[in-house]
Amino acid sequence: MPSSQAAPSRYSRRIKWLGIAVMIVAALYTGAWFWGGAFLKGEIGKALAAQSANRQKSDCRNLDIKGYPFRAGLFCDAFLFEDPSQNIALKLGAVRSATQVYDPMRGIIELDGPLELSLPGGGAVRAEWSLLHASGRLSRPLPKRLSLESKDIAVSLTDQPLFKAANIQAHFRRADEDVDLAASGAGIVVDQAAAQGRVIPEFSYGVDVGVKNGVMLALSGEKDLARLLRGQSATLRAISLDFAEGGGLTLGGPVSFDETGLMSGDLSVTFTEAEKLGKTIERIAPEIAAYVAPSLSLAASTAKPGENPRIDVTIRKGRASIGIIPLGDIPPLQ
Repeated sequence: MPSSQAAPSRYSRRIKWLGIAVMIVAALYTGAWFWGGAFLKGEIGKALAAQSANRQKSDCRNLDIKGYPFRAGLFCDAFLFEDPSQNIALKLGAVRSATQVYDPMRGIIELDGPLELSLPGGGAVRAEWSLLHASGRLSRPLPKRLSLESKDIAVSLTDQPLFKAANIQAHFRRADEDVDLAASGAGIVVDQAAAQGRVIPEFSYGVDVGVKNGVMLALSGEKDLARLLRGQSATLRAISLDFAEGGGLTLGGPVSFDETGLMSGDLSVTFTEAEKLGKTIERIAPEIAAYVAPSLSLAASTAKPGENPRIDVTIRKGRASIGIIPLGDIPPLQ
């Protein structure tokens, strides 16, 4: 009988000490989280205050660190940046960010509008949206992934509407020493006045590109795009444009630039509803319709029944052709 009582007693003591250990660990973790949050808040506050030494001003109104117990993120009700020397001012709505305590290199940030950006030459850009957020996984020397998405965005310049879009996305991914870039937009409507009186139907676009040695290019520090691209190559997996009223095109293939900036490549262009596409181009840009029409006619004449028309464009050192038919010269990068 005594031995049967001793076993439950030992079990009870283990449970009790386990509970005490859990409470101690939880208390230490809670203290560390709030101490770290207070330290981070103070460091961010110091960094913002230090901007005034450069005659700049940054303010994250009602700055706070939230997310206990398993997250940590910066929150503020509004963000302001001013640089009087450059005559630049930026205003944003609320800022919310978060990262997992157990995975600090992965994070997300969400911004509320409107965005108001005063430009050095006068005028201002204003943007509004229903959702704008970015996410990514950080690493060195470049992030492994970055993504940006906006919904129901409207952009204007000095009270002149520019465009609206139902959805716009942009993505970056590092693949060893190469870089993958992707972007898409849906429900895009360009204001007629911004298009200099041209009526552009609602459209969508997509971009999927692989850049060879993209990591090296990003870290080169070269700001001149022409010099940056010389001697480089990329694969256009798909670049598409589709109009809501019908008609579109998709092109893809490898391209490269030599050291003089001349382009070479083998591109495949596929058309959907080619007749509607031709009429749309004629309305938007009649000055180039005469150059586009022969390509559309050629693609339609060679297409098999039930297939979308397609043409293959060859570019060698800036000279483009469809088979033996020359299209013209593409100037080198300047």
